[in-house]
Amino acid sequence: MAPDEKLDSAEARRRRVEYESEKLLEAASIVLQSDDFIHAAKAVFDIAKELTGAVSGYVALLSDDGTENEVLFLDSGGLPCFVDESLPMPIRGLREVAYREKRPAYHNSFMNSDWVRFMPEGHVVMNNVMFGPLITSDKAEGLIGLANKPSDFDEEDARLVMALANLVAIGLKRAKVQEKLRESQRVLSDTINELELYASLLRHDLSNDLQLISGEIELVKMKASLTPELEVVCKSISSATSRMHRLLQVFTEAEFSSETTLEQIVRYLVADAKSSYPDCRIEYISAPSLDSVGVRGRSLLPFVFDNIIRNSIQHVGPEVKIDIRTFIEEGDVVLDFIDDGPGVDAQIAPHLFQRAESRESGGVGLYLCRKIIESYGGKIEHLEGVYDRGAAFRIRLPHTASATEQRSH
Repeated sequence: MAPDEKLDSAEARRRRVEYESEKLLEAASIVLQSDDFIHAAKAVFDIAKELTGAVSGYVALLSDDGTENEVLFLDSGGLPCFVDESLPMPIRGLREVAYREKRPAYHNSFMNSDWVRFMPEGHVVMNNVMFGPLITSDKAEGLIGLANKPSDFDEEDARLVMALANLVAIGLKRAKVQEKLRESQRVLSDTINELELYASLLRHDLSNDLQLISGEIELVKMKASLTPELEVVCKSISSATSRMHRLLQVFTEAEFSSETTLEQIVRYLVADAKSSYPDCRIEYISAPSLDSVGVRGRSLLPFVFDNIIRNSIQHVGPEVKIDIRTFIEEGDVVLDFIDDGPGVDAQIAPHLFQRAESRESGGVGLYLCRKIIESYGGKIEHLEGVYDRGAAFRIRLPHTASATEQRSH
């Protein structure tokens, strides 16, 4: 070959490689950007026809039982085809070779091959064919089929078709993941709706029952004024119903808005605790720097506060003194609860926040407190040796910017 011919051949080859690269990049972009798998597969199929010169073909997926091709779309290339589209397309012949060997399979004299006996009557004439398998997780799950290229299919065509089939396979895998995600979202949405309905029914029924109990207790109180023991029992029942009312209120609506600071929350809860436990002496000591501090978990903090205070009352007595101290340490908001009781038994202390039925070890209450605080990225612990009296608990919560600071940003 003359030097000029070699240069022309090299230039033609360079332009061809550049053209193929552009088309492959175009196909990759379509697959990655499209949320419609069939649309993306059709676009890649058209590029496969353009690159190979084939005029007809299809894209099909393997059926769930692995015995048939399920055609996504078919392009006869304008040639007559009288096959009923509802007929099954069994995995056999040259298709079976592509599926089994997980590589492109082609034949350039198809109408004279042994494979032609598998063609149904009325099928479009196919002078030559090529099948490129869609491989995901080392399994062929579909095919790109091409036919009737004016010249013979060759290994260069096989390379291009395999590259394009791999892109369609990526789209297929992505589509399956998206479908699983949508199904999971549907299940989650249904579960949430059921839980919301259940919670609504529970709130309604419990609120009505508590209202009835509260009314009956008031009537009993009027008749129990001359019986101190009965009056104490009535007072205890009233406190319990009030606490349950507050807990239901937590799950009915958000008690605190996004603009409520930790300082406001704690003061509100301290006032509420003093109202619920009038004999309990609660002192709140706050750091001035907390005036504009926010924390996560506002709606469930009343549950945690109430459990800690109630535990002190149960173990020390109704006239227990509780100090609540708040400050910032190492970027966390810290809340310490210290009572003036005898403290926590050394044998019980290691198990305080474990799930248990025994009230002596904190029961389910402190376990739930731990789970709530941890769900907001915080920590609750029993303090030993930090204060010189009683039982002490420390809550750490991540510091968040107040609403004012967020707006300024």
